[in-house]
Amino acid sequence: MQMSKKKYASVHERMDALITHYKLKGYPALASFLNVPYQTLMAWKKRNSIGDYLPFLDKCIKINLDWLKTGEGNMFVAEGEPSYSVSTIHRALTPEEERLLEILKVFPDVREAMEAFIQLPPRKQKIYLGKLLEEVEKLQEDGTLTPPCVRS
Repeated sequence: MQMSKKKYASVHERMDALITHYKLKGYPALASFLNVPYQTLMAWKKRNSIGDYLPFLDKCIKINLDWLKTGEGNMFVAEGEPSYSVSTIHRALTPEEERLLEILKVFPDVREAMEAFIQLPPRKQKIYLGKLLEEVEKLQEDGTLTPPCVRS
């Protein structure tokens, strides 16, 4: 299962490598395999940027997320190395997202909501984070939101 350390510079080349590895018949078959619309796959290819890594992590067992993002390194993680899954994927957070997550960490019952949140497409994550951040700020301003560690 280990692929070479050849560098796949473009999203197009990485998708072609996946098509070859999984013995698929082109981009329509890859879109079906990943359970994403064909138009979405073509948009990623055209922009040379994958918009959502979750379908790959869900279907391409043991795929190397670093390879998927950059094209560098092995296509799949070696036996015994930790692999990524839907629940472990991370992306760079904006400063607002970082601040919101810090606020939410003090609430013990938020873990389940955060796990569901990271399974959303990035575009929906951004929308929900914006709305949630607004609500948290309103509650903090009027004093109705007090973290458990501060409550008396």
